[in-house]
Amino acid sequence: MLLRRWLTALALLGFVIPLLLIASPFWVLLVVQAFAALALYEFFAHALQKEPYVFRIIGMGMGVGLSAAVCFGGPGQLGWALVLIVLMTLGLGVLCFPRTLNSLDLAGRLLLGTIYIGFLFSHMGLILTLPKGQQWIGLAVISTLLVDTGAFYGGYFFGRKKLCPSISPNKTVEGAVGGMLGGLLGVSACKLVLFPQISPAKVLLLATGIGLMSQIGDLCESMLKRSLNIKDFGSSLPGHGGFLDRIDSFLFTAPFVFYVAVWLPFY
Repeated sequence: MLLRRWLTALALLGFVIPLLLIASPFWVLLVVQAFAALALYEFFAHALQKEPYVFRIIGMGMGVGLSAAVCFGGPGQLGWALVLIVLMTLGLGVLCFPRTLNSLDLAGRLLLGTIYIGFLFSHMGLILTLPKGQQWIGLAVISTLLVDTGAFYGGYFFGRKKLCPSISPNKTVEGAVGGMLGGLLGVSACKLVLFPQISPAKVLLLATGIGLMSQIGDLCESMLKRSLNIKDFGSSLPGHGGFLDRIDSFLFTAPFVFYVAVWLPFY
């Protein structure tokens, strides 16, 4: 289990790190769309399992379309894209009523997947539009990965007290503390290499926010899996589950990093 987890992580890092360092923003944005599409496919494969297959394709199309509109057009494109998605979703419910099991349930699941994955993950692309965008996305990726790593090994070696057993029985308070320490380590390392001008107070703010958002994102995905009665959303990444299982933390840390970088003076 641990060996497969490490081998998969190293393979992903071997792809992502050169991409961030060498590739142009356009290619990074395309990879963001690809990851979003794979995660959307996994989500709708379970969330719409009882519905006709075409609804999964529609959900994927809406999610990727929303992500692409925001990534390539900027936050200003969000308004019309959301209006179009809501109209399409409710219109689909009207057309299918009462042939589908529950039009309200169908519309809710389509909108949840589209916004939860398509919109939230698009912030990975928005980070690239910031001044020093590649450095910011490097900070988001490194710190989030270290939160996940710290939480996993903190719980693996020291875990005793359950954190939220009704949602995720394996998560522990000690693991959560390990995750917070991992986030602090990640942001501190990025300060030394990427952002030497950031003050210790802002390092603490970023580390605390990323540590909390990462673990809340993980818990939210676990809640969805519990609701759908599944262990993982996929099995494409040995030791990690599926693509949604791997990016769940980024769905919450990417928006946090983007808006903190926009609203607070860091230069």
